[in-house]
Amino acid sequence: MSTATLVSKTVEVAGRGAMVQFYTATITTAAITTGGLPVETVVIPGALANDQVWVNAGSALAGLQIQGGKVTSTDTVSVYMQNNGWVTSLATSTQLLDILILKRGKGADTTSA
Repeated sequence: MSTATLVSKTVEVAGRGAMVQFYTATITTAAITTGGLPVETVVIPGALANDQVWVNAGSALAGLQIQGGKVTSTDTVSVYMQNNGWVTSLATSTQLLDILILKRGKGADTTSA
């Protein structure tokens, strides 16, 4: 498991009882064997256990699937991946992730970067 580097908030939108935050993060995964299920962590200040998380890989390797993400502790989002077996093993690689966090019960109609 590795922790993401270069995490940045790209936009935050709040309104009508919810706030959506968009982040990008760069992670470097270790080699992943066929069927491997690595978990990578991303430190996102303010992430809380009841927040909903969506994760997308901008340019994932062939065979690497993003299974999802969730807040596993305060300020920490875990990203679940899988080598679905298209190739026997996936080499160490750098992935750019888009992360969206929905915070309910927050905000009044605003937008910021």
